[in-house]
Amino acid sequence: MAVEMIGEAIEILLVEDNPGDVRLTQEALRDGKVHNNLHVAWDGVEAILSESRNRINAMALIHSQLYEGGDLSAIIMKGFMNNLLVQLLQVHSVPETKISPVVHAVDCSLPISAAVPVGLIANELLTNAFKHAFANRKEGKIEVSLGASGKGNIGLTISDDGVGLPEGFDINASKTLGLRVVKILAEEQLDGKLEVDSDKGTTFKVEFEMAKR
Repeated sequence: MAVEMIGEAIEILLVEDNPGDVRLTQEALRDGKVHNNLHVAWDGVEAILSESRNRINAMALIHSQLYEGGDLSAIIMKGFMNNLLVQLLQVHSVPETKISPVVHAVDCSLPISAAVPVGLIANELLTNAFKHAFANRKEGKIEVSLGASGKGNIGLTISDDGVGLPEGFDINASKTLGLRVVKILAEEQLDGKLEVDSDKGTTFKVEFEMAKR
């Protein structure tokens, strides 16, 4: 069951990935336009590989948490979130910026059917915050909250006090791969609700029913 869920999640990520930059690279090589296009094309491919590597690392962390917990059907999410933050801090350290991550999560376990999409959503949103929220800032704060939100629901909230989203931002129209992945995982995999607030910094909220898991 665990392997199947992780496999399905990887398939979603692969389907959502836009191979356009890779195709452009192949066409440039085929047409002999290497001299002018190789540097630009390689930058695009390198960015895709970096994002893919981060997603694979998140999946590997989910896999290791399963075995460390001794229960192959559920994951203790507080430990996972703490480990994910440590992992992402190492990858996305922001020069001259002190980022303070805080995790508010009860020691609850989620079944693998919920833990995998929740873990991947957290990875995408935290990565986005580390990369974009604190440009030209000396310090910043990222908060992760996970737990019961009433009526048998589970809520995941990831917020930062950074620069916020562009004016008029609409996640339904977003062309950013990471946010498209978040929307699919939240609404289709978890059958939940996704909300975005950019009044002060940026806040993403995902809520879903445990009964559906």
